[in-house]
Amino acid sequence: MKDIKVLRSFGGGYTEEALRVIKSMEDWCSRKNNGIPVAVRYSVPIKFTLKQVKSE
Repeated sequence: MKDIKVLRSFGGGYTEEALRVIKSMEDWCSRKNNGIPVAVRYSVPIKFTLKQVKSE
């Protein structure tokens, strides 16, 4: 993958973590048109689930 762009950022380190996860993925198989590899654009949604920490 190349030209990775963040469409919406929430700050607090979430953007950096999303980029780290995407960059750590194995290369995806390219698509072919008539047997020739072509560039494809993907939008990958990433959902963060936060746990509430109980304070004592």
